[in-house]
Amino acid sequence: MELQVGIFLLLLLLPLLACGTGLCRQSWERLYCEAELRDTGRYMLTRMEKDVGLYAATVTIKRSSSPGRRFIEIQTLESRRVIRIYCEGQRLYRKILTNAGSGNNPLYVNGLLVEQWQVARADDHSLVVSFELQKGRHKQSFKQLLHCYNGVVVDEVG
Repeated sequence: MELQVGIFLLLLLLPLLACGTGLCRQSWERLYCEAELRDTGRYMLTRMEKDVGLYAATVTIKRSSSPGRRFIEIQTLESRRVIRIYCEGQRLYRKILTNAGSGNNPLYVNGLLVEQWQVARADDHSLVVSFELQKGRHKQSFKQLLHCYNGVVVDEVG
């Protein structure tokens, strides 16, 4: 009789345990995804902040070939190097142009999509960058004021 009651209680508690484990796993996946989005967005903004803040003599906001899209072109203090930051195909890129050639570096993590990429001039020495990162159903928005300490910001789009 005790064995039957024990088995009965086990059968009652087993679904609760399985449900709790499933919820714990889903919660962990959500937390991991949010942390990945936050870290990736922070990396992207830090890289742009370093390029604009430390290396730029002139920051120009230009219109890309895609309608409604803009990109950042940074003339560096070295003056032999141009850094172009742009969004293409829901990915963010950092292209370096020199007299010797060019190189294109991704500023994204595979599996994460960049949406609503926007660049606007705030004043003579700063610009606002905003975008949204998406992974599956999870989204996180980012917006930051980037200050150009060594140069000026020009908006060719107007």
